Amino acid sequence: MQRLLDRMNDMRDPFPPAIRQFHVRALVLFIAWQALYLFLWRTPRTLDEPPTRSVGRQTTWVLNFLHGTDLFREHEI
Repeated sequence: MQRLLDRMNDMRDPFPPAIRQFHVRALVLFIAWQALYLFLWRTPRTLDEPPTRSVGRQTTWVLNFLHGTDLFREHEI
């Protein structure tokens, strides 16, 4: 474990402190944004629900047409 930490420090050392600080802040901001989005702001519906439903209906129609049956049906999950 110590060898891994030493290697990470060796890779980090050539960068100036301002760049390192920027990367840490960017990473923290990204993690905070993802956490807020995933746990608070995300709605349970699909973002592109109308096109998804349309493709599902059309695919069902094509499958039924090609197979000459009425076995394929669409339903919301």
